[in-house]
Amino acid sequence: EEANSIFRAVEEVIAEGKVLTYDLRGNAKSSEMAAAIAQKAAQLLKR
Repeated sequence: EEANSIFRAVEEVIAEGKVLTYDLRGNAKSSEMAAAIAQKAAQLLKR
């Protein structure tokens, strides 16, 4: 369940397009994207 939440979090953060690193055509730092993914994963696990 946790692994699926992380995978879904990555997909959702990328799909939202708000926090993307340069290689994904964004300007966020890796740490910013990692934080967004961690926050999204935590939200998904609470459901």
